[in-house]
Amino acid sequence: MANWCMNTVEFKADERQMMVLGTFFNALIVKERETNQGQLPDFSKEDGGYLFNIYFEEGLLQYQTKWAPNTRVVLEIGMHFKIDFCYQYEEYGMGIFGEAIYENGRLTVFELDNFDLEKFVYDEHTESYIFEGAHYQTVDEIVEIFLERKKLASRKSSN
Repeated sequence: MANWCMNTVEFKADERQMMVLGTFFNALIVKERETNQGQLPDFSKEDGGYLFNIYFEEGLLQYQTKWAPNTRVVLEIGMHFKIDFCYQYEEYGMGIFGEAIYENGRLTVFELDNFDLEKFVYDEHTESYIFEGAHYQTVDEIVEIFLERKKLASRKSSN
């Protein structure tokens, strides 16, 4: 049985583009329900990264993939519709956390690595995660800190 990667994509589009996206994703949702199988866009050149349990509303796409994120498929969607997006994904069992931003035809990916994940620990006594001397109730809070730091470092290095 596969571990499920949780995927969230926020599209940045005008009202007309959102209507087109809505029609597109609603068709994928219907097809998924009819076939009880994951879906790929008809224009996708990928042979994996199927979208399961698809949900789309007002520019926000949520779905699951088996084992890992499907950044290439999301990029194909952005390129096909000529639309920017912010894509976040997480698969706790495999320690996969990341964010991909597609703006002005350029994809930038920020991912956590094993060195990042070794910097915090779970404390059973306090039922919290300890990172840099502070306690956090969820891993998500720490992941956000790491991703923001990686984005900041990327901006500094590109200046």
